Amino acid sequence: MTGLKKQLLVERKKVPFNLEAAIKARGANLKKAFIPMTSNVEVDGHLITGQNPFSSKEMAKIVVRQLEGK
Repeated sequence: MTGLKKQLLVERKKVPFNLEAAIKARGANLKKAFIPMTSNVEVDGHLITGQNPFSSKEMAKIVVRQLEGK
């Protein structure tokens, strides 16, 4: 097992529920990054979401673009 997999398992134990399963169960169309811990931003009209902290820079650029009307 790689160090990354071990770390992901440790982090998984800290979260008492599976958010992905919960939002899918409520009918959400979830899109996530193919490679874990990389940027992933989704835009749907006025809703802008980032998957994780690695999405912060890309998400900020999109928010600024949206506010500028571009």
